[in-house]
Order: sequence, then C-alpha cells, then structure tokens
Amino acid sequence: MTIQKFTQKDFNEMPWKNGGGVTTELFRLNDSDNSFHFRLSMASVSSDGPFSSFPGIDRILLLLEGSGFHLEGPALKTSLKKGTPPLYFKGEDPINCTLINGPCIDFNVMTARHYAKSTILVENVSGNAPIILRAECDFRFIYDKEAQELYKLDLGDELVIEGKTKPLIIIDVTIL
Repeated sequence: MTIQKFTQKDFNEMPWKNGGGVTTELFRLNDSDNSFHFRLSMASVSSDGPFSSFPGIDRILLLLEGSGFHLEGPALKTSLKKGTPPLYFKGEDPINCTLINGPCIDFNVMTARHYAKSTILVENVSGNAPIILRAECDFRFIYDKEAQELYKLDLGDELVIEGKTKPLIIIDVTIL
C-alpha cells in the first residue's frame, strides 16, 4: 500500500470533449481502449451551454467557485451553488447549463458505471489538531484545493492531515 501525491505539475489542462470550455484533469485511470474507468477534474465554466456527453459514465458535480449555475435536462431541473449537496447524474443525460452571475469552477467525479461506484463529501477540517483519513474502500482520493494537492490512498492506507482550518474534498471509490 502506497499513498500517492499529485500536485499542479501532474495535472493536465485540456479542452472539454464538446469544445465549450477547459478542464483540468487531476487524475485518470484508463481502461484497455484508452477511454477512462475513473476521472477527477475541475472545469472552468465561463459561458452557458450544454454539458459534454459521456455515455456509460456516472458523474458527480460540486461547485468550488462562483455563484453557481442552473442545470436542466429531461429528468433534471436544479441549481448548483456553494453549500448545496453534490449533484449525481448520468453522463449520457443531455444537460444544459446557465450560469448564475458569471463564471464558475466545478469539481467533477466521473466513473464508468460498469467499473465502480463513487461518492463525494466535503470535510471541513478545523483547528490545528491533526486528523487521520483512512481508506476503507478500494481507493480514497483527498483533494486539498487550497494547496492544490491530490492524494490517492489504497484500501487500508491512512493519511494524516495537519494544520489550519480548510475544506477537503474526499472521494471514495468502490470497484464492482
């Protein structure tokens, strides 16, 4: 078991699949045909428009910066703002995005439906006491937005986070 750490130099910036914006890919686990089983990214959303289609992919979306956006599709009509719960949806669902008062940055978890199940939560670490985060699933990812660092833990690994008050994004992945 080994904890892996990824920093800004490891992240890849690329255009969206539909060409409508830019995403920063934090982590990607490819399958045999070079598509992905699992992907973590942050997207800069600077204009209204459709989301890229990802058939067979379950998506989770969390707003990081900005006022948020309205999302609408055949089975969805909601707004994603700071403090609202993460949004879970199917990547093949046609979704249109309308910004609320300007550009935003969101955090994306994309998981191939046949490969694994993923969950996300934001843990607000407060005070100076260290906390221990343990992987009790196949993979646990911890993203520290402030430090721009991503940690990947395998089952049983423990990561000690020390220091000041800050939010951490925690993604748990259970392989099917």
